[in-house]
Amino acid sequence: MLTLSLAISVGLVLSLEKNRRLGPLLLGLVLFTSPQALARDGIKSTTDWINSLDVPDQHKEAIETLEAMGRSAYPYIIARYKNEESPITGRGYCLTLLAKSPDHNVQNAVWEVASETTSPLMKLWSQAALVNLAKSPNDLLLLLDAEFAQGHGDPDNVQTLLPVSAELQRPIALKLVEWAPRLTLEEQLRFLAIAQSSAQASNVSPTIAAVITPGLKSAQINDLVDLMFHSDGQQVRRLSAALLAGFQGDKRKAVFSSVMEELRIRGSATDVPWAGGALFLPQFGNMNRSEAQELIAALTRWSVWTQQHKTDAAQTRPLENNLRSYSLWAAAGGGRDWRTARGGRAWLQAYGKLMGAEAVRSLLEEQNVPKTSTLWSVATVVDALEPQRTTPRPSQRR
Repeated sequence: MLTLSLAISVGLVLSLEKNRRLGPLLLGLVLFTSPQALARDGIKSTTDWINSLDVPDQHKEAIETLEAMGRSAYPYIIARYKNEESPITGRGYCLTLLAKSPDHNVQNAVWEVASETTSPLMKLWSQAALVNLAKSPNDLLLLLDAEFAQGHGDPDNVQTLLPVSAELQRPIALKLVEWAPRLTLEEQLRFLAIAQSSAQASNVSPTIAAVITPGLKSAQINDLVDLMFHSDGQQVRRLSAALLAGFQGDKRKAVFSSVMEELRIRGSATDVPWAGGALFLPQFGNMNRSEAQELIAALTRWSVWTQQHKTDAAQTRPLENNLRSYSLWAAAGGGRDWRTARGGRAWLQAYGKLMGAEAVRSLLEEQNVPKTSTLWSVATVVDALEPQRTTPRPSQRR
């Protein structure tokens, strides 16, 4: 039998249907019925349902009820979830409820706990919830790739889940399973870079790498070369070069040809091909002399180009890092000037000692270098050394 307070509340609701003019007054009376009175009548308040999350035989009903309450229950759920002194079981169920909400304030609460909680388990659960809230590969990369977040998100408010723990790899990998068939090559490489920089996940399945790697087997050479030179992700460039180095036989020849085409200076060039990042090149195994000389010639052309166009160190340093390679010059036929060369003139001289004065003149003519430039004096220096040069001239690719 209902007590007086509950009977009054029910009667008011029924009266509300009969007399709409009394609606506001009657509704106010219902709302101001005290929680104590409701509790005496066996009716649970929101706080009661929150407390029930910690009771084994009541948590299921509590979750269903709180979920049905919708946004009105969020303040109570968030408060319990953020309370470090509350039992962790109930906090976990609160997180389960919050993880289903697109509300921005809810996500902020999850971020707060993920960043500040002293409980390793709550931290992991909160991070996993943020992963599950991601609606697209772009959303997930904003959480896991600081470089991507800086360039594609709000640079003044970069929040990431880095470093990625071994345990977090599983929820990330499960999320990627949904998207794997639709991921672009660049997205695949970004996630692979995240996997490589994460803690080892020997006891976790699936891992990020296990989900991503199969799709990379169908990567096309030209697409990888394009990313190696132009991606705004430095790790994407690095991984593209690593994958290209793995091609063998005719495909390896196609890789070399594609790289050389990318390094070709076009008359309308206004920037270096690797603008915006590092210059990564594949480690070509068993490079023959002709290929090595051709690659040195291409890089030397760009070294002269950067001097003529007075480019900054951000563009010349990556170039010189690739030119200063023992294996490259050894394959090309030797020489020692590359060890100390710095700047377009020095690299042109090293190239001239390897290939001869005519090769120097040809290179300068290709770029329409003014005759007044000191670069032409390099040919004179090399001419004086010509009798000492023993390296045969290869055919020059134009």
